[in-house]
Amino acid sequence: MDTNDGSVIERGILYADYDGFFSTIFGYVGDTQLETFTGGVDPVEATFNIDPAHSEAPYLAFEPFDHSGGATTNNDYLVYKATIRLLETKGCTPGYWKHKHHFDSWVGYSPDDLYDVVFGVTSTFPAETLIEVLQQGGGEEKALGRHAVAALLNSTNPDVSYAHSNSEVTAIVQNAYATGQFKAAKKTLAAKNKLGCPLD
Repeated sequence: MDTNDGSVIERGILYADYDGFFSTIFGYVGDTQLETFTGGVDPVEATFNIDPAHSEAPYLAFEPFDHSGGATTNNDYLVYKATIRLLETKGCTPGYWKHKHHFDSWVGYSPDDLYDVVFGVTSTFPAETLIEVLQQGGGEEKALGRHAVAALLNSTNPDVSYAHSNSEVTAIVQNAYATGQFKAAKKTLAAKNKLGCPLD
C-alpha cells in the first residue's frame, strides 16, 4: 500500500457481504464496512478481528479504491494472503445471570433497573426489574424477556465473546415488540445464550 505521488492517499476497504452482489459500476461493494486501510500509513501486513455479529457473512469483499475522487488514481493494492480465524462466541444463560452470587458479573446494569426503561419498550410487566424478568416463568413475551436480559448482560461483559453488541440486542428486542414476533426473537437470542458460559 502506498500513495500515488505523495499527495493523494490511497485507501482500501474490507466489507462483510451477505448476498454476493458486487457492482463497481454502481459503487456497491459490500453490506457492512469492517475495516479501512490507508496507504503509506498502515503496515503492509495487518491483523484485525471481525465483529462476531458478522461472522456468518458468506463473503468478504476487498475494495482497492482511492476515495480522493481524483481522475488519475493509482490503486496498486495487492492481497497476497488472507487468513481468517473465526473467534468462538460464547454466552451465559438466564439461569447464570439470575443468581445473586453472579451479580458481580453484571456490567453496565443493575438488577434493580427496570426492564422497560433499559430496552425502551412497553411490556405487559412494566414495573418489573431486570432480575424479576430473569426469574419469571412463562413463554412468548416472558421467555423473550429472560433471554433478552441474559443477552444484554452477555453483550456488556468483556469476558464474554458474545455474538451481538449491546445495541444489536436492544434492536432485536425492540423489533420483537414492534412486530409481536416474541418467539422468533427469543429463539435468536436463546441460541446465542447457550453457547457456553466462560464465567462459570
